Amino acid sequence: MKGAAVEDSKRIQIDFRCGITPFSLLKVVHTLHGLAGGEVLEIQGNDPEMQQGLFEVLDPQSVEVLDVRQEEEGYRIRLRKTVEKIREKGELHGENGY
Repeated sequence: MKGAAVEDSKRIQIDFRCGITPFSLLKVVHTLHGLAGGEVLEIQGNDPEMQQGLFEVLDPQSVEVLDVRQEEEGYRIRLRKTVEKIREKGELHGENGY
């Protein structure tokens, strides 16, 4: 199902193919906020604006980019949350507060 999140013990997958960019970015930020340190978020998409916007809002001190792959139907990005505790809004790159 497109736009749905699939969870297992340490990995969450979100499929944003055919999604709307602002809502997709909001969902990624919200999902990252809920992850514990070490958990992995896998994102599938096909909108180049979403992919570019994602890297603009990510805090490199809180998220490690594990993999970025171009695929036949778009792209797949794997991120690992690197910190357990979320800092207060305003301290993060982009002021996004995750």
